[in-house]
Amino acid sequence: MKKALMLCLLLGTIMATLARPGKAQVKIGYIDMQELIQSMPETQKADSALQKFANQLQQQIQSAQQEYQNKLVAFQQQADTLSDAIKEIRTRELSNMQKNLQDLSQAAQDSYQQKNQQLLQPIIEKAQKAVQEVAKEKGYTYVFNKQQDILIVAPAGDDLLPAVKAKLGIK
Repeated sequence: MKKALMLCLLLGTIMATLARPGKAQVKIGYIDMQELIQSMPETQKADSALQKFANQLQQQIQSAQQEYQNKLVAFQQQADTLSDAIKEIRTRELSNMQKNLQDLSQAAQDSYQQKNQQLLQPIIEKAQKAVQEVAKEKGYTYVFNKQQDILIVAPAGDDLLPAVKAKLGIK
């Protein structure tokens, strides 16, 4: 519903702009932001840092899982020789360890998402700024993201990806 409303507003704005005599002509372009961001050297550095961070989180989780597994095996091997009170205590300990392991896993996922956002946000902002600068330099009124295919029918536009890559010094 929001997309349809935004599309109507956008098309209405374009039509109103085109209908005004004596105004500058509307120039429409498009860019594949995903491709631009993936081609930026900063993205490769961020991906590498994110992979290293993910490996550290995975090691922490594996260590906690191994500790839980060791205690579980030890409990199972000793279960016949333990009193009911000790069994109850160890069962609670194992249950708490399992809950902590689940909490650690969730915290790791949250940390990963936060780190991903922290690393990618400056790259996205740099790419958006470069697109805005190229659009302004080349006189584009509207620039659409090719990946989001918002418009079904629109006037032909120009692909700004090569110009933006050149502005950022990307081959």
